[in-house]
Amino acid sequence: MKIVYILRGVPGNGKNYVADQLCDNSSKSTAVCCADDYLVDENGVYKWTQDRIGSAHNWCQLFFEENLKDETNIIVVANTNVHSRDVRFYRDMAISYGYAVTVLTVENWHDGTDSHNVAKELKHKMANILRQNIKLLPEHLQQTTT
Repeated sequence: MKIVYILRGVPGNGKNYVADQLCDNSSKSTAVCCADDYLVDENGVYKWTQDRIGSAHNWCQLFFEENLKDETNIIVVANTNVHSRDVRFYRDMAISYGYAVTVLTVENWHDGTDSHNVAKELKHKMANILRQNIKLLPEHLQQTTT
């Protein structure tokens, strides 16, 4: 069975660690798709700038689709994916290629810190967006509030 895992969580929650764990012990073909990889230079130094984030996500989406086309057995998307639209993009594309999809929200119970030194205020903003976009029930069982 071909499967895509979509990881969600704020920086420092351990998405890359979980992605590695999902891939490391498999005898099947695997790939980790992470926009952060685009931001690492030839010397292995992570260089985040706001103006490159769009290009990083475009690159990640293309890499993801390449792996779908190659029929990679296990594909893990390890981005923050705090918005529902982020998850939907990867989910819908994976399904169109015949993959099963599992979405996992990675929580920070280990008191980890992110390796990219994301500002505390931005982490709080991302956490709030994620809280509002976690889907615990199917659409037909969700209540709308006015």
